[in-house]
Amino acid sequence: MTATAKVIPLFSIDADLLGELRAEIKALQDKAQLIETELKTRGPGQYDGEWFTASVSSSERVTVDWKAVAAKLSPSHQLVTAHTKVKVIETLRLSAHKK
Repeated sequence: MTATAKVIPLFSIDADLLGELRAEIKALQDKAQLIETELKTRGPGQYDGEWFTASVSSSERVTVDWKAVAAKLSPSHQLVTAHTKVKVIETLRLSAHKK
């Protein structure tokens, strides 16, 4: 089944505005990531600016690969189904027009 795009002129400006905002946000996130990486390479400590203070610390996080554990235990389909949650989510995908 092929989805067809609905083009509603009144709302098309919203799609353009959303695309522009996401592009600006992405550029700002990239810039913030570079600064964050630079601060982290300086090592643990407190870095004071005029308006903000950045604190860098190091800690250890332990995680369990429950998927691997479950695979090793070979649970029944019924057991997996009994502990599976399903929820409906709505997704909006935005793509730039190729010109």
